[in-house]
Parts: sequence; C-alpha cells; structure tokens
Amino acid sequence: MIDAMTLHEWLVEAEKKTEDAPWLASKTLGSSRTWIAANRHTVELTVGQRLALDELVARRLQDEPLAYILQSAPFYKRDFYVDPHVLIPRPETEDMIDLAKKTGPDAFIDIGTGSGAIAITLALETNRPVFASDISPDALDIAKRNAKHLGANVSFFKGFLLHYELIEAIKRYPSITICANLPYLPDSDKAIMPKSVTAYEPDLALFTGQDGNQLIIELLEQISSFCHSRAGGNPALNVFLECDPPQAKKLLDFSKSLFPDAEAEIIRDHCGRERFIVLSLQTPNHS
Repeated sequence: MIDAMTLHEWLVEAEKKTEDAPWLASKTLGSSRTWIAANRHTVELTVGQRLALDELVARRLQDEPLAYILQSAPFYKRDFYVDPHVLIPRPETEDMIDLAKKTGPDAFIDIGTGSGAIAITLALETNRPVFASDISPDALDIAKRNAKHLGANVSFFKGFLLHYELIEAIKRYPSITICANLPYLPDSDKAIMPKSVTAYEPDLALFTGQDGNQLIIELLEQISSFCHSRAGGNPALNVFLECDPPQAKKLLDFSKSLFPDAEAEIIRDHCGRERFIVLSLQTPNHS
C-alpha cells in the first residue's frame, strides 16, 4: 500500500534524484511551476499521481531528454511539441533566425524542417511566405501540428532537400532565403555522444556519413543547379546552413568553389563557435 504524501514531500525526495522534479510535477498535475511552488505544501497526491510522477522520474534517470518527457521544447520564446520522431531544437539554432530575418526576402525556405521550429518562427516573426520540407512524414506531421497550434502559415512539402515541388512553389519570388539545419555529425560521433542523444533522438536527424558533410554538400550542389537553371530576373538568394564547427572551413571552401561570385562567410553562434555558413548571391542572367 502506498502511504499518503503531499506534493512537497514528493518533491523533497524527487529533487534528490533529479533537478527536473518540478517540471515533472507540472507535467503530471497539469499546472504551472509557479502554481506548484505556491501549493506544494497543501496538495495531497493521489495514488495514481504518485505512480505517474515516479514513472517520469524513472524515465529521466534513464537519461531520456526532459523535452521528450514533457513533449515540449522552447525555441525563440515559443514552446514546440516534440517527440522522438524529431530533433529537439537547440538554442544555437535561434541565431539562424536572427541572421535570416535581416535579409528581408520575398519568401523563406526551411529544408529539413523537423519540428518546424525554424519555419514557424520565421513565419511568425516576419509575416513572409514560408515553405518547409522534410523527407520524414512523421516529422512533417509534427511540424504541421506545431504550425496549427502556434497559428503560423507555412506551406509544407515532403521531399529530399531542394526538390522539384519546392522549386516550383518558390519560382515566382524574386528574392529567397534558404535556411537548413540538416544532419551534420559524422557517424563516428555516436561513440562519444551522451546516451540522452544517441538512445532517444533520431539518428537520421543527427548523423550522416564519415565527415557529416554529405547532405550539406548535396544541398549546395542542388542550389548551384537551381541558380544556373533559373532564367532571367537575377533573383537574389541568401543561404544559411548550420554546420559542425570543425567542418566550417572545409564547407566554406567548397561553397566558394561552387559560387565564386557569391559573398560567403562563416558566422559564429552566441557561444563563439563557427556554426553557420552564409552565402549571398545572384542567379546569373540568361540571354
């Protein structure tokens, strides 16, 4: 038989095991952490609540990410639904939003949208048309759910990188900004990454190939083909690619080889790491 227990008593014991106990209580009781703090001494837990709370603590002690347990992750001051079908948004990716917003294009593209965090945030922050794509139908379902919940107008597509349907959707816009946070970690990093990542987050959203650059290089090649096939109008194109900092210089050199006339640079994230490859270019005239 389980003894009666107040929320305060449970929190005292649970906080010895995980500092996330107040978050777990908030999730189970459906109340804010402010309410939890104000009422912890007076709330009597039911047997069902005790069991549910203890189960969440056990999951957290197995290194399951708190975001998956709460089914919520913050990004750019908004909460996004997440589950193991999508990568948990990282704070450094918020820097891409700040960079992309400054370009003021006629439309944005978010390639590899996952939870939709980048696309939805750009739509809400700029009120510009946003087109988002992912190869995973499960990820797209989550992105659409987040867009609906947050009231964002985003057009979603299923496909690989800069695919035909996406190109057709954006061809009428004279200036475009492409954002992509693609998988960029080398497969070898699996051996050194924490269990909270390798055991729970989707491999396909994290790792790709021997050096991690495979998808980014493919996307850059697709963008190059897109630029050379687009006749007339000289549309402006800005590209923001999140990358693995140790690979930034290599990717910058590759970008310059593909786009010798473009402005190309590495931008550091707010922690000082070489995180983003940024390109600004015009597609060529065709006479």
